[in-house]
Amino acid sequence: MSAAESARTGPGHLGPCLAPVVPLSKATRRPRRTSSERKRVPAQPTGEVSPQQRLAATLEAVFARHRRSLTDVSTAEAFLITLGEVRRLLDGAREQGQLDDDQHHTLDAMLQGMEGAPGLLSGHTV
Repeated sequence: MSAAESARTGPGHLGPCLAPVVPLSKATRRPRRTSSERKRVPAQPTGEVSPQQRLAATLEAVFARHRRSLTDVSTAEAFLITLGEVRRLLDGAREQGQLDDDQHHTLDAMLQGMEGAPGLLSGHTV
């Protein structure tokens, strides 16, 4: 058979213009979630909640909306790498006079709080 000839599938061949149709619904077009993704629920602090725990829970909720978790090692690592680069950006802004020392200190303290989130969520303090 040459490449120009059509391939026949045998006695059940539907003809040159007919083919079996697979119905596509919204459910079949979305990526399927694994059972662990369906069960993933952001950790909710109980009892006395520190500002750091509240921040960690807020960040985890943000990641959960994207089917991610800061308790996942690779996600936490990417998060911390990103925060490190944000810190470098702030250092550059201070060096160029776009941030004064007080502003830089305030923003850096916020980043420090965010850096602790993966450890708080996984039960490991950093």
